[in-house]
Amino acid sequence: MVSEFEHFIKKNTLFKRKHKLLLALSGGIDSVCLFHLLLQSGYNFSVAHCNFGLRAKESDKDEQFVKALADKYKITCHITRFDTQSISEKNKTGIQETARHLRYTWFDSLISEHQYDKLLTAHHLGDNTETMLINLIRSTGISGLHGITLNSERVCRPMLFTTRTEIVSYIKKNKLKFREDSSNQSDYYLRNAIRHHVVPELLKIETQADQSFFKSSQEIAEFESMSRMLMKEKWESICTQKNQALFISDEIFNLPVEIFPALLFYQLKPYGFTRTQTDAIANASSANPGFSQYSANWEIIRERKGFMLQKKQVAEKIFKKITPKTKKVVLKRLTVDFHRIDKKEVKLGQSDCLFLDAGKIAYPLLIRNWASGDKIQALGMKGRKNVSDILTDKKIPHSERDHQLVLEDANGILLSVLPNIVSETCKLDAQSTVVLRIHLNPAKFVNPITIDQ
Repeated sequence: MVSEFEHFIKKNTLFKRKHKLLLALSGGIDSVCLFHLLLQSGYNFSVAHCNFGLRAKESDKDEQFVKALADKYKITCHITRFDTQSISEKNKTGIQETARHLRYTWFDSLISEHQYDKLLTAHHLGDNTETMLINLIRSTGISGLHGITLNSERVCRPMLFTTRTEIVSYIKKNKLKFREDSSNQSDYYLRNAIRHHVVPELLKIETQADQSFFKSSQEIAEFESMSRMLMKEKWESICTQKNQALFISDEIFNLPVEIFPALLFYQLKPYGFTRTQTDAIANASSANPGFSQYSANWEIIRERKGFMLQKKQVAEKIFKKITPKTKKVVLKRLTVDFHRIDKKEVKLGQSDCLFLDAGKIAYPLLIRNWASGDKIQALGMKGRKNVSDILTDKKIPHSERDHQLVLEDANGILLSVLPNIVSETCKLDAQSTVVLRIHLNPAKFVNPITIDQ
């Protein structure tokens, strides 16, 4: 097995003798086998063991076994302990999920602290078969069918050339001791049930089933890599980066119907969107602007001629009172300065200024978020118009509308839709003398404040 092990490493360029390796050593038969293969092959490695505290004295004996094995061969040994049960209950996550997160987070910290080149795990062909079957049952899609990754930037699995039967044979032949995890005998976990009842039947039908599954997983991984590259090219041809958002053009609907639903799913899946959601988007070519779908942290909103993908927006709730003494209001997205000036000082046409007849204003004023049903009689209009219609006319994206602000007087009359629409009710005329000049400009992201005289 040693020669096969070394050949597999060289063939797949997994690591070299000069590399500093870290072996995840549980004390079970698989990791003990890998420990001795590394030892016999002369690689430079240390070991790391996690005591999850899930099997009382058994867990402690596993820890003692690993330490004794490392000491015997003078191998550096890292050991840590977790109160996995408590952490699982606190985070409301499953035991297996919690344990996996804890160990890999710790492994990462060891790699960073001690400058290890690779983390090695003892997954073998049988583990790969089980993983593919589990992912089939859970409908994980093509990304689940590539099985266990052989080699990534940080993790390497040099035992994916051998089977559980061959490992057992190696251990027995060399009379090596290992620890047996009693939980492996239980069918409580899906993996154990598949290992005990499904895989044996497969091996009865085809003795090389593990090798066949691995070959298929490698081909699927190659196809997945190729398809992702092609999808990326097509995706980038119909998408445009806009600040921190991505605009997905309606050109996507010009793609063959057999292609674009899948393209949407695989490109939006990393953002947390489900197949049901991406299919809804694929059928939204005639949806009105404002149609939206949300994942935990992202949102997609229908706009004119496309969709806007961006981080989920939480609009700042604005409710700022303005008195005659107020000089400045600083919001997260906007700074507003207030100055009372003589009409002779007015310079119309300034894009960042509004001019209101101070004599027609009822204080206190209020800057707030616009609301459905808001109406304003804008300059030149005979009647009032819905703010929502004004935003549509001005082609304000729906993804930005939650941030829209209005200025209201003490009587509930809208004086302005910021930053550039003024109401007829406070316009300047021949009788105007004192003018309220409102100067608007983008503000840095600071806490809202109001500065009075």
